[in-house]
Amino acid sequence: MTAPQPQPKIYSDITLRDVSTITPYPANAKMHTTAQVKQIAASIKGFGFAQPLVLDAAGVIIVGHGRYRAATEVLAMVQVPVLVVDLTEEQAKAYRLADNRLNESEWDMALVMQELRTLSAPMVDLSGFGSLGINLDETKLSDQFQIGEGEKGAFQQMTFVLSDGQASYIKEALKFAREQDDYEGFDHEANENKNGSALAYIVKTWMEQRISP
Repeated sequence: MTAPQPQPKIYSDITLRDVSTITPYPANAKMHTTAQVKQIAASIKGFGFAQPLVLDAAGVIIVGHGRYRAATEVLAMVQVPVLVVDLTEEQAKAYRLADNRLNESEWDMALVMQELRTLSAPMVDLSGFGSLGINLDETKLSDQFQIGEGEKGAFQQMTFVLSDGQASYIKEALKFAREQDDYEGFDHEANENKNGSALAYIVKTWMEQRISP
């Protein structure tokens, strides 16, 4: 008979804690842009603070740096929900990396589109997909990922045929590009299409990095 497997420890003691007693981990490797922090704040405001910060016994953040910044920098919250876990310093370091690394995966964009079409415009924005500029009109969808042209002259429309995985990477890259602090200062050349401008920003940045001495 197979011996029963030991069960993982289950934490359930979520408490409210003053933000003044919480310390961000100084070597946190997960970066959050200002735009992303504002999106997290909008999510908390729209859905509630449903995910507590995970802290070590000393009050140092293990998981939840983005939520902490959203709560303190945008929402001006005095208290936030926290969960204190009993981990060694080594375990805490590994957990910080694992929480972000193990959550990285591709999207099933067909299911994403299916879900988005059932949401109101405000909920699409809160989902985090609103900034991607995805066309939700089923009558205009195809198996191609299109970068639409702007409304002014001297513009071109380009069409790329991509696999689902490639399209997912590009859409995430376009979203990430628009969240960068220097994106607004980029010369958009009067292009009103967000995807087109983001793609140009990505390519220009990549080219500058490649040709720099």
